[in-house]
Amino acid sequence: MLVTPLAVDIGTEEVRIGGADGGVKVRFDASQVEVSTEHHAGVEKQYAPSVDLTRVLFAVRGSAAQGEIALDITPI
Repeated sequence: MLVTPLAVDIGTEEVRIGGADGGVKVRFDASQVEVSTEHHAGVEKQYAPSVDLTRVLFAVRGSAAQGEIALDITPI
C-alpha cells in the first residue's frame, strides 16, 4: 500500500503518482497483481491543514496463503 496526496493514474501495468512537476511510476505484474485506490477526503494532520489522501492498494490476484508482491518504483 502507498499513500499520497498527489494524483494517481492506474494503467495496465503501472501506476503513475504525481503530476507535471514529477512523481513516481510503480510497475507491477498485472497477471499477478490487482491495483485499486481508496480516496480519503479531509484527513486531519497534527500540525498542518487537512489534506485529501489516496491509498493505492496492491493485492495478489486469487487466493494465496502467503506470498509477496514485487513493485518497481522509479522517479518520473
